[in-house]
Amino acid sequence: MNKIFSSVYPGIRGKLSIFVGVFLVTLVSVTTSVFIKRQGTLLQDSFEKEVSPFLSIVNSPILENYHLAESLLKIDAWKARIKKKKKESLSFATKEEGVLFKTKKTVTIRSNKYYTQYFDEMEADDFESRIKQQLVDDNGKPLDENELKKIKTLPKKTVIKEEGFWIFKNKKVEHQTVDTRESRAAVKQKEKNYLRKKIESTLKDETKQQFSISGLNLKKYRIQSLDAQGKIRFDTSGIETKSEINKLNTEKEEFRSELDLFLTSNDNTGLKELEPKRFDHDTHQANIRPLFKDPSITERSIGVYKAYHSQQEEWKRYWEEDDAIIEKIQSIVNKLKPRYEALKKEKPDSPPSQDPEVKKLYKEYRGLLSEQNKAFQKYNPWLKEISLLRSEKDRLQEILIKQKKLLKKAEKSSGQETPEENEAELTESRLAEIQNKLLESSSSEDAKISDSIDNLRDAYLFSYSFLGYRNDFFSYNEFFRSDIFRANETQKWKQFRDWVISGTNETMPQGMKPVNNMVLIYSRREAEEKMWENDTSSLLKLSDKILKENTVGYTRVLIDYSDYRNKLQLEKSSLIDISFSIGIRMLFLMFLLSGVLVSRIQRIIEGAKSVGSGNLHVKFEKAGSDELGTLTDALNTMVVGLKEREEMQGELLVAEEIQKRLMPEELPNNMEGFLTFGTFYKAMSGVGGDYYDIIGVGKDEIAICVADVSNHGVGPAIIMATMRSLLHSLVRKGNNNPAKILEELNDQIFDDTPPGIFITVFLGIYNKSTNELRYVSAGHNLPYVYRHKTQTVEVLAAGGMPVAAVESELFVTTLDTVKITLQPGDLFFQYTDGLNEAMDGNQQLFGNARIEEFMEKTGIKKPSVLVTDLARQVEEFTGKQIFIDGPSKLNDDIAMVMVRRVK
Repeated sequence: MNKIFSSVYPGIRGKLSIFVGVFLVTLVSVTTSVFIKRQGTLLQDSFEKEVSPFLSIVNSPILENYHLAESLLKIDAWKARIKKKKKESLSFATKEEGVLFKTKKTVTIRSNKYYTQYFDEMEADDFESRIKQQLVDDNGKPLDENELKKIKTLPKKTVIKEEGFWIFKNKKVEHQTVDTRESRAAVKQKEKNYLRKKIESTLKDETKQQFSISGLNLKKYRIQSLDAQGKIRFDTSGIETKSEINKLNTEKEEFRSELDLFLTSNDNTGLKELEPKRFDHDTHQANIRPLFKDPSITERSIGVYKAYHSQQEEWKRYWEEDDAIIEKIQSIVNKLKPRYEALKKEKPDSPPSQDPEVKKLYKEYRGLLSEQNKAFQKYNPWLKEISLLRSEKDRLQEILIKQKKLLKKAEKSSGQETPEENEAELTESRLAEIQNKLLESSSSEDAKISDSIDNLRDAYLFSYSFLGYRNDFFSYNEFFRSDIFRANETQKWKQFRDWVISGTNETMPQGMKPVNNMVLIYSRREAEEKMWENDTSSLLKLSDKILKENTVGYTRVLIDYSDYRNKLQLEKSSLIDISFSIGIRMLFLMFLLSGVLVSRIQRIIEGAKSVGSGNLHVKFEKAGSDELGTLTDALNTMVVGLKEREEMQGELLVAEEIQKRLMPEELPNNMEGFLTFGTFYKAMSGVGGDYYDIIGVGKDEIAICVADVSNHGVGPAIIMATMRSLLHSLVRKGNNNPAKILEELNDQIFDDTPPGIFITVFLGIYNKSTNELRYVSAGHNLPYVYRHKTQTVEVLAAGGMPVAAVESELFVTTLDTVKITLQPGDLFFQYTDGLNEAMDGNQQLFGNARIEEFMEKTGIKKPSVLVTDLARQVEEFTGKQIFIDGPSKLNDDIAMVMVRRVK
């Protein structure tokens, strides 16, 4: 089965070919996809660049017309308020006098002072006349009286249906009834649309004429202007009717659904998508974008959204403080409103600015505005950047002044180029760099966001309160281009707010320069209500409201890109053909080159197989200077190492066999019938430093020894062999005192062992006549005794310093001789630390608790069986093989001795 699989499974040559094939297919696919996407993006950019300059031809008249209609509506609403305020400002006192049989009524009209101040109707008439001068007919001439009267009546109808107010007819006061909310809104929209259509009709032909000479390819592009409800207000299809793009019926469901999708495509903040939304069709593309009436306020509202969603920690903290301040301002406004109502009823001669309660509340109000500004200064990241740049600029200017002074002195004294001149040039260069950064930063995105948060409320209050003669589309850009313009604008907004708060008069903003081409259409008190509304709204909610108010319509651009699409398809096909042609050639070339590579690898494989079969005389042929050459060098080095390892392994096996022969396989003759025993030994390196022995001493005694040399391998094995030789020599002389024997061992071994090498030793003398075991422990593990009668395990005492660790004078002081008696069936057990310190994969120790538990449960078994079972438990616990030929897989050598008294 393996042979069949090997024959079918591709080799390196096949794999390389498959890899190259897959790589080329992927490369072609990705390259083609990226190319098409890139071409589409470039094409889209070219469409945008080509059509964008011409959008103003549509948008500007639409916005101008909207502004005219809006202005006429606002002026008539203004006039309506003037009439209403005049009536409210008059107090009537009726007095009846009897003249004969007749009663005569006299009416006295009294006018109040401050609280009766309002605009004069002449101001509204004057500004209305200026607005209507912009209305012209199809030939660009001012409208005739009849047409002007028709348009003039439209705003009045709309205003009457929008607002309820008092009017005078035949010396009687009547009230104009207001429709329900739903019908009023419908009538309002209908009248506004009619008014705008009337105004647009005067400019539509002019727009068409501009397009006809604009140079825009109207066979490829079609531009539509739509109102806020999605109705088409202007369409270039009327200029060029023959092309396919202009024959499309944009009233069909697919266009309607696209527009509906755009109108409802708000993000989670309520901000409409500002970038054009693209809808692709088979032969054309539709781009839709919103149209805003006031760029200045719109851009600042967008800036607030950008800051809010920038996730900058500084702005997050600012929103938190701003929200807290808004709550406090709301509390003050809640107190100001009833106070103003009371003053309105009282009508004192003095303005509200003189009222103690109003003064006190507005002092708190100004304090909160100051806190708001401090929070803005504190958390504004752009201001921090600008502050650093300005500080650096000031520092460099001071340095430059000093350098130029030194330069003048140096020039007077030497008349030649000096180091001071070079330093001054470097400073000037650095100063110019800082100034450029300041200039760039002043119109950067961060600067615009900062301006939005700082000025939106004030700019919106001013925009709401004033009506402009024309719509200003360029003030926002000018604001960031000119420091003087920016300073004038912000000062104008601040002065207007100060006037609103001051409460000194109602219609003449004090401290402000006259505003060109603009007229104030709301009184101070009306503007104050708007200010309160702005200041108690979060910037995010205020921005959302402004954007909805400012959205007056949409621009839809239809692009015929069927020709471009065909060209893209041809380029795509051509690219795929070229790529596959190159790919096939590369695949064939790769197949040929891989043959050379595979033949070199095949020779290496054959040599490796020979080594694997046991032939260590193989020499791999040099395969060049590349990675394969490095591989052959490494393989040759490996073969040499294998030879050396094989020779060393043979030597270790011999050493292991010799070491095993040094350990007893049976009890001394004098203990037959009295004791049984079991032993176990396994070195982790073939030979090791663990050792056990049972030596006959005279007629009735034996010596039991278990020892462990620190460290592992051949060195400890040699030391252990030396100790064994000395131990046997001392015991055979008839020495049966374990403490004396260890003392003499320490004397002879201490000087012959390297520093840091020592031997832990357990040495016991067992007497079969007394059944007593006298032992001494030189730093070895605690031994165990299994009591047959009670089937319990006792832990015996141990202690002392290891042999060869210290000199004998100190060594003997640490030794204690311990005596125990073994009863029939009792089992004595001693071992090396390779047993209790055996570790599993989680570095957990086998431990003494497991040894004690094992002996309690199985201590009745034969010693030879017990040591084997215990070793198998260690093997199972650690997951490392012990019962194998050669070295064990444990982390240490292991030795065990068990002796049981039979009788």
